[in-house]
Amino acid sequence: MEFLGENNRLLPTVILWGVSGGICSGAVHGVLQWIWEHVLQNTGCLSPALYYTQEVLLLVLVFALFGYCAGEVFSTGEKFGELIVGLVSGICTALVIIAIIAFLETVWNAGHFSSLPLLFAEIFVASVVIQVLAAYFHKPRSGSVPDKMAIPTISALAGQLYSCRFFIGVILAVLLVPPTLLYLGYSPTPSDQFSSCYGVNDYAQASRTAPDSLRIVMQPDSWAKHNALPTLKIFIDDRDVSNQSLISEAGLDAVIDPPDGLLFARGASVTLQGIAVSGNGTAPVHLVIIATYPDTGRRVMIGERNL
Repeated sequence: MEFLGENNRLLPTVILWGVSGGICSGAVHGVLQWIWEHVLQNTGCLSPALYYTQEVLLLVLVFALFGYCAGEVFSTGEKFGELIVGLVSGICTALVIIAIIAFLETVWNAGHFSSLPLLFAEIFVASVVIQVLAAYFHKPRSGSVPDKMAIPTISALAGQLYSCRFFIGVILAVLLVPPTLLYLGYSPTPSDQFSSCYGVNDYAQASRTAPDSLRIVMQPDSWAKHNALPTLKIFIDDRDVSNQSLISEAGLDAVIDPPDGLLFARGASVTLQGIAVSGNGTAPVHLVIIATYPDTGRRVMIGERNL
């Protein structure tokens, strides 16, 4: 089957181009997260909608750029061939950025994947559709059709990106200008540290790993910043099992690891094991995790499950 006009030899180069698009998209995603989490800090909780809008727009622009360049650089002079070019590039870009996000979630978020399948599907569809359309509707600057037997060189690909320098400038502007304006225009007040948006998105993920064993993983809200770290309490059937000392004082047959209990940190975890966490064989135990926020004095239930 001839995918790219008369020359299937272009296929590996198109795949490499798509992989490069995925790496660039992943880099944009990582840089944007770093800006909002480490540079803007407190403003992040005020403008989450701006962050998500900015990221969607950036990925759309990157997909469009790589699709357009793919259609022009790898043009065979046949629209069907350019559709295939955009399709192959879009698929490779999507797979790479999905792999990057999955890796980052595994490292930073302790493998919490419940919301990722829909996100991955959206990224895949967006990358493929946008790159196919961009490759199909590109307008070559020259009237001549590229030699179908010639595989574009690295310099040709770099030259194409240079010719799109205005488009790349727009991407950089969308990446840097909104956070910069928000940072310069944000004037923190003493009441900001007591903002109600802090802590509301913290949660603790609990799962049963064995008939007599439970695992709890802490997932703080990445936007929230605290002057004093919240403290955590764990209750099983209304009995406090937050640390080994409390468990021993209550005379419960259970062990918590680490003995000091659950810390308020991304990916921090504890394991509870013993008869006290196994239930009575017919009914599950009722697990509740409570966070207390010293900055505001609020107590919030950040986890509740019957296991």
